[in-house]
Amino acid sequence: MKKRLGNDIVTAIALIVIGALFMIYKSEVISIAMSLIGVTLIVLGIVDAVRKFVVSGVVKIVFGVLVLAAGWLFISLALYILGAFLLIAGISELYNLTKIKIKKISLPVAMHIAQPIIYILVAICLFFNQGGALSWVFTVSGLFLIIDGVVALIGSFDNK
Repeated sequence: MKKRLGNDIVTAIALIVIGALFMIYKSEVISIAMSLIGVTLIVLGIVDAVRKFVVSGVVKIVFGVLVLAAGWLFISLALYILGAFLLIAGISELYNLTKIKIKKISLPVAMHIAQPIIYILVAICLFFNQGGALSWVFTVSGLFLIIDGVVALIGSFDNK
């Protein structure tokens, strides 16, 4: 399970910050979350491009710009965009995990398995909002994002 350590740590910290903002600011956090996700994607894209992962870098930069534009221009759609992003990320990571033969379950391996499941759970919570200001959706989503950030942080130190 080779992963780029820098990208994993940046992503984990961003997830923890976004989760805390969800719990504190509830529905007002959508524009903040979308901005953080957009900036994080752009930074990760630049890092990938510098490391010669040009296609991955360009895709992340383009998605980052789109997320920033959607977060500020279409606040009502931002919740669904964030949910879709997390759902796609969770499903793709689960699919990638099916290709890997796991010899032994260790804490980092369990964290890599739990992370995409948490992404999917957060996406489901965000889709159920349906544009309303349901405080519990943001609290639960924030909790899942914080858990996912911690899981990702622990999983990023896996040397396999």
